[in-house]
Amino acid sequence: APAQVLIDEAASVQAALTAMADADLLHLACHADFRADSPPHSALHLNDGVLTAAEIEEQKIGCGLVVLSACNTGRTEMVIGDEGIGLVRAFLVAGAREVVASLWAVDDAATAQLMAGFYQHRAHGDPNAGRALQRARGDLRQSHPHPYHWASFVLYGAGEM
Repeated sequence: APAQVLIDEAASVQAALTAMADADLLHLACHADFRADSPPHSALHLNDGVLTAAEIEEQKIGCGLVVLSACNTGRTEMVIGDEGIGLVRAFLVAGAREVVASLWAVDDAATAQLMAGFYQHRAHGDPNAGRALQRARGDLRQSHPHPYHWASFVLYGAGEM
């Protein structure tokens, strides 16, 4: 299927939910909030509202890879009797095989450079998300040596099967 880009008004909650159902890869570049006081209410901010972790968990998505290019998308809160709850878990529960997410607030320009490198490595060398991310971080480290710029994004999930 051809790539679909949802920008500005087109980047609605319903459009994101629809895209999740049948996209092979889902990349969400938006604002996000991690709610330590209520992790299921951690959310991605889209044009017309928020999409919460609780709502994402209710979906059945077919994405092999979800990339959450936003601040704090990989943060979790441990709940007694359960693993860490947050946006990453929500996408994995919904059916994603792998999720790339950030552990802290990220710099927009460095993140754009990291993501461009990530996709370049996937397209022209190694389709494995973990290795592509590692190589993109190494590339970014050359121009931005402080870990703040290159170390935030990590890969969660099943990895290569």
